[in-house]
Amino acid sequence: MERSNQGALKKRLGMLLMVLSFAFYGLLFLVPFAPFSAGRKVMLSSVLIFLGEASFWIAALILGKELISIYKNIFRRERLKDALRRLGRREKGLEK
Repeated sequence: MERSNQGALKKRLGMLLMVLSFAFYGLLFLVPFAPFSAGRKVMLSSVLIFLGEASFWIAALILGKELISIYKNIFRRERLKDALRRLGRREKGLEK
């Protein structure tokens, strides 16, 4: 029973780190509007990029195969081709 709780905790931690990685990258869009000097903005951007990458890769280590299979399904060539075909059909329909 304790192992299942530990596994669930690891999964939650991995998902939290994954969400945080996207949040760190999202915060990059706000950096130009921050009331800091240019040097501090560059430093803040560097820190946000580092935190985003670090949290993503730590989440990848924690989630392991599950994460890899999710990304493989998202970026499978067949799914991308289908999406591009649908997009092309929409554009052709708009041009007529």
